[in-house]
Amino acid sequence: MIRVAIALLYAHWEGFVKKAAANYLRFLSGQGLRHDELQPCFVTLSVNNKFKLNQFENQIKVVKLIEVVDFLINRLGTRSEIPYEGIIDASNLNFDVFKEICLILNLEYQKYEMDQKLIDSQLFGKRNKVVHGDGNQVDIDYDEYENIHTKVIGLMRQVKNDIAYSANSKEYLK
Repeated sequence: MIRVAIALLYAHWEGFVKKAAANYLRFLSGQGLRHDELQPCFVTLSVNNKFKLNQFENQIKVVKLIEVVDFLINRLGTRSEIPYEGIIDASNLNFDVFKEICLILNLEYQKYEMDQKLIDSQLFGKRNKVVHGDGNQVDIDYDEYENIHTKVIGLMRQVKNDIAYSANSKEYLK
């Protein structure tokens, strides 16, 4: 049961981070702010959404580059369109993926670095073993699970608090 609980706890972690991040982006999108008012990470999301730059991978066409430069020179004062659906990919939410999500949301990931081992080894690593059929290799007792559970719930609260603080203090603004 404890092995299953690890998989369930991880699912809550992944789902919470994904939903909280998407809701924050939805909130920002609804603010009606101009590009020149926003932090660069949000302008990046808006520009990428407008020009679909990620579809070109390493071969961005000159035409697209000209459009982007034109946008940056002439239209930074226009209303932003920050996308929020399908932007946050929290699947396989190890610390590196979590760090990227923090960067997308303009949150300080450094304060979570001390929890990297918890996220990568104790939660993500054990979850992977359980769900990929290596659950017998996961040796975890109730006290250890309870400790991991308490820490992960604390991380989720911290993410919630960081997003709420960022929204309330308008840290998304330049």
